Amino acid sequence: MAAAHLRANQEALARVRHGSRPQEIAQSRGRLAAADARIDVLGQQIKDATVVSPVTGVVTEKVAQQGELLQAGSPLCVVTDLANAWLTVYLAETDLGRIRLGQSALAVADGGQQRPGHVTYISSQAEFTPKNVQTRDERVKLVYKVKVGLDNRDGLFKPGMPAEARFEQAGAAAGAPTGAPDKAPVRTGAPESGAR
Repeated sequence: MAAAHLRANQEALARVRHGSRPQEIAQSRGRLAAADARIDVLGQQIKDATVVSPVTGVVTEKVAQQGELLQAGSPLCVVTDLANAWLTVYLAETDLGRIRLGQSALAVADGGQQRPGHVTYISSQAEFTPKNVQTRDERVKLVYKVKVGLDNRDGLFKPGMPAEARFEQAGAAAGAPTGAPDKAPVRTGAPESGAR
């Protein structure tokens, strides 16, 4: 028994002196590569499970609740970019000819707060006045949707906040806005995107 123990120790000493066999080195390298690949897979799974908004903004609505099972690509919440708000205005056909893309405008909230802006969108098709907009004219009148872009980095205007828009006439002096239409209440909005 002592001879067998001595022989085993001599073989172990010989392996240490000569180093590992090429097969053992290749096997160890394979195990290391498999472990590295597993680490990469787990890192990607963690990255895929992290929710990142495509825009900087404020969560204004939760679409999904914690613990709810969702399919890939389902919306989790609504993120509103309050810094780039807009004011939606509905203009009568008679006023539409005085409005141009890029034209200066002044947004005035019901509380008196004012903010300069510019026309960013004019609808090409008329529509009926939305029910949430109160005008002096008849509600069934056809109107055109116009958006006024506002710099709202201070968060003064909020989504759904009522306000009026006054448009500067071409050639008018700056600071002398004219109403088109006169004192038509509108609603403010802000860009939204569903965080995925």
